Amino acid sequence: RYLAALAAAPGDPGAIASMRRQISLIARAMPQAKALLAILRVPDVVAFAGHRIDAADAARPRFPAELVPAVAAELRARVARLHAPIVYSSAACGADLLFLEAARDAGAEINVVLPFDRDDFVRASVATGGSEWVGRFERAIAGAARVTHATEGPHLGDDVAFEHAALLVEGLAVLRAGQLETEASMLCVLDPDAPGAIGGARQSFERWRGANGTVELVDLRALRASAGSAPRGAATRAAPTLTRRDDGGHARRTLRTMLFADVVGYSRVPDATVSAFQSRFWAIAARELAALPARPPLANTWGDALYVVFDSPRDGADFAWRLATAMGAEDWTGLGLHDPCPIRIALHAGPVFRGHDPVLGRDNYFGASVTHTARIEPVTPPGQVYASEAYAATLAAQGRGVCTLEYVGRTRLAKNYGESRVYRLERPSPDGPERAR
Repeated sequence: RYLAALAAAPGDPGAIASMRRQISLIARAMPQAKALLAILRVPDVVAFAGHRIDAADAARPRFPAELVPAVAAELRARVARLHAPIVYSSAACGADLLFLEAARDAGAEINVVLPFDRDDFVRASVATGGSEWVGRFERAIAGAARVTHATEGPHLGDDVAFEHAALLVEGLAVLRAGQLETEASMLCVLDPDAPGAIGGARQSFERWRGANGTVELVDLRALRASAGSAPRGAATRAAPTLTRRDDGGHARRTLRTMLFADVVGYSRVPDATVSAFQSRFWAIAARELAALPARPPLANTWGDALYVVFDSPRDGADFAWRLATAMGAEDWTGLGLHDPCPIRIALHAGPVFRGHDPVLGRDNYFGASVTHTARIEPVTPPGQVYASEAYAATLAAQGRGVCTLEYVGRTRLAKNYGESRVYRLERPSPDGPERAR
């Protein structure tokens, strides 16, 4: 029966993933059903990271131009072994574009993540390799199923934008694999001797190995040795050829997780009970914040609203779930509220500015990522935790945690902020493994 269903669903990985979920359930009572999982193959989902082509003034070869044919051939051989591949990568000159070309020729579904504005990215990470790479970039983007900008707007001189994009490449692959009932893998083109850089291939390699295990490696050092490229000194990362933009004197951006929460119906709470509500709400929030392993760098309230900034996406997930659970355990109807769990909570992760706020007398966080979080919260149903795709991917890239993420769909955000892919945060089922679905 399943073979017949498989034959009736060619090229439909979602249908095959549904069958795999059914088989996993059946296998609890009939273990022999697991044998069907080998027949019901879903696409191989791959996250990619690799070095850019060397700049002309590189002190030591890392990815010299003469290695392009060898790396391209190696990547084509690796991609050829994949089944109906779905790939996630950035699109810098060098390894990224060679991988995307191999994936395109293999008929893969291609998903590209750019760290910031397209024109700035071309100047920073594509044109540095020469005009040939700009044409290759344009062709790769034209063939992509989806192009995601990790941040809107220009580079602003922040390398943290590259780190954010790398996290999205890895996390989006993990999320997609979870939806298809499989596991994502990573392929890297890396010089093991080259030093790491913010948002670079080594950082992705080490993060994936720590969170998910083995990384498939194309070793540039070995390829250089085979080609006879002799080292000339310490390896360096090619610097972006970007004109520095005036940022108004603000500090550099940093990656943070933001949470906004408020209580539905608070404006209708009468003065006779508002004091009791406020005391109880503040006490719950303070208790759950104190239970975290590390104090968030910022936590603020105004009325029923709560704004918290976390260093770690896992801390954000943990606190959001604890807060929702604690609020749901209370009886709020006697205070003038109607929902059994009136709190609605939103999470987002991205680069934000940090600067001293003379009004508060402490550091504060601001920028487009903060605004994005605030626009998700009003569309969140009471008693639930909604998260942006960027948050879901950031959490997924750092390994399995305390919660799962269930895709809700494209949701129109508040105040005409457009649409966004939204996930719902949930506790993992005690009957099955933790998985970002």
